[in-house]
Amino acid sequence: MKLPSFLLLACILARLVAVDLPMPAQVVRADNGLRIDNASVTSETLDQIEYAIGGAGQASTSLKRALIAQVVYGEVSDTDMAKADGFAAQKKPEKAAPAYAQAAVSSSYWRNRELAYVLAAEAFIQIGKPTEAIKALADLEAKAPRSTFLPRAHGLRVKILVAQGDRPAALAAITALAAFDKVRAAVAKADLLRADKKPVEAATELATIWGTLLKPES
Repeated sequence: MKLPSFLLLACILARLVAVDLPMPAQVVRADNGLRIDNASVTSETLDQIEYAIGGAGQASTSLKRALIAQVVYGEVSDTDMAKADGFAAQKKPEKAAPAYAQAAVSSSYWRNRELAYVLAAEAFIQIGKPTEAIKALADLEAKAPRSTFLPRAHGLRVKILVAQGDRPAALAAITALAAFDKVRAAVAKADLLRADKKPVEAATELATIWGTLLKPES
């Protein structure tokens, strides 16, 4: 679909001046079930979400994380992200990885940049470039230290370090992951313990999240 000339000009200007464009979304509140269908989200973190309703210049509203049940983002016109997504859809991770890395720094949409770092890391893992994957994840944490994508990012870091056989670093990464996702961290630690032929310790670790002690593997 061809963009109207004024929208095209706005997108070009936004890229030139590095403006963060809001993301269209539906925000569902957890406290009263209210659905806010026409939200323009300017920021979403592990702590809160900030959005406005209506056009530019409208007052911003903040909601704490506990008050958010769900955020469903709409599609936006993002050439760099679309290019990377195209390579991924074609199952060409060798092209998708650098394309996502580019989108992570060039997209005018804050959420697409954060997501692109994670997708770049996943593509780099697929093509056997763990160092580049780790860098992409580190860049995400540096630029968006409270990103909602951090649990996924830390999970990927654990996966990389376990595959490399670096147990001390993997355990440190699991500890970092636990700050964001205790369940995923416990499962990862249990996997390490099973690999170390410690099924009882692995079952005990899982018991901390499932509530009952699992039967050790023989």
